[in-house]
Amino acid sequence: GQAKWQGTYRQFTGGNSTPYFKGMIENIEKSNPGYHFNFDEKTLIGKLFGGVFGREQYKGQDGNLKLATKCRNIRTIEAIKNGVEIPEDKLLPQEQDNSFFNPVEDDSDLPF
Repeated sequence: GQAKWQGTYRQFTGGNSTPYFKGMIENIEKSNPGYHFNFDEKTLIGKLFGGVFGREQYKGQDGNLKLATKCRNIRTIEAIKNGVEIPEDKLLPQEQDNSFFNPVEDDSDLPF
């Protein structure tokens, strides 16, 4: 079924992002019969589209790792109904504790 999701999907429009922008607009147009984008972003308000959602890891203000669900891609409603692959979680790079290998800077307390 349809669900209303409040959030922000950011899509760059120029440079290497132009094909992605064009694809996003085409998917919105296909999901809204009779709608054609005229480069007035206000006309996108209230339009339907299919979203592919995935989880992304982030470090919270408390220092703990957390997961947020975000819209990763815009597809047609028909594509979503036919089924899409759920993306793998985007995890932060593992922080490694190398303190065992760090040399001691102050050796004044050493017995020799």
